Amino acid sequence: MRPWTRDEIRRVGYRVADLIAEHLTALPGEPVFRPVPPELAQAFLSTPPPQDPVSPDDILSAFQQTIEPYPFGNGHPRFWGWVNSPPAVMGVFADALAAAMNPSCAGGNHAAIYVERQVTGWFRETLGFPAASMGLLVSGGSMATMTALAVARHVKSGIDVRVNGLREAPSAFAFYMSTEAHSCARKAIELLGFGSASVRTIATDDDYRMNIAALEAAIAGDRAAGIRPIAVIATGGSTNTGANRRPVCDRRHLPRARRLDARRRGLWRSGHPLR
Repeated sequence: MRPWTRDEIRRVGYRVADLIAEHLTALPGEPVFRPVPPELAQAFLSTPPPQDPVSPDDILSAFQQTIEPYPFGNGHPRFWGWVNSPPAVMGVFADALAAAMNPSCAGGNHAAIYVERQVTGWFRETLGFPAASMGLLVSGGSMATMTALAVARHVKSGIDVRVNGLREAPSAFAFYMSTEAHSCARKAIELLGFGSASVRTIATDDDYRMNIAALEAAIAGDRAAGIRPIAVIATGGSTNTGANRRPVCDRRHLPRARRLDARRRGLWRSGHPLR
């Protein structure tokens, strides 16, 4: 593969910028949603992998003709159908800058490490976490849920999960979430080896908040039966309707519990440990 020159990077980059600008500014005059034609969908599914290199201009032309006309719809000003946010222009440029550097945050003394710590530090301050706490930036709410519940499993299961797994657990486990919780929480619990039978679904009130009396009763019942509570998964707003008029619950009435607060679009937080 030939090296990219500065002039070629600029030429292709300017064309990409033109495509982005045209797409974002033309959206208001386009339909909110335009389905992919069946013949184009079939072409995507049946075209074999290329055997020869494809030029940047051909790739961008293919994007312009076969991809850009059929967006998901979330960038349109009349899109109200789902939680997906519209594209943020600065986010588009920031993604390009991040891809140009292509760092790994697994370790090392480079700028991306400190950017991640800075952002998670902002979240820590906003959410009132202890100064010594840390976090990770992950791909979205599903991976945040998986990561948070893995931490809860490690901290609250009462056994060395990293060495022995769950097979030596002296008791069954329980998780608590409302009828409005996102499905990724149940999937994460299953993937972490607890099984969906460990999930307790708690009813909500008229504002779609978790019913704390029902939650306390469920925790008390499990403890009386020798079942170990691991985490309460609270949803900041209704997953199904987007309602977010009142707090998740009155924290003064919540038992001391590891609390995973599902905030939409990937911001999740953990709270008090179960005792």
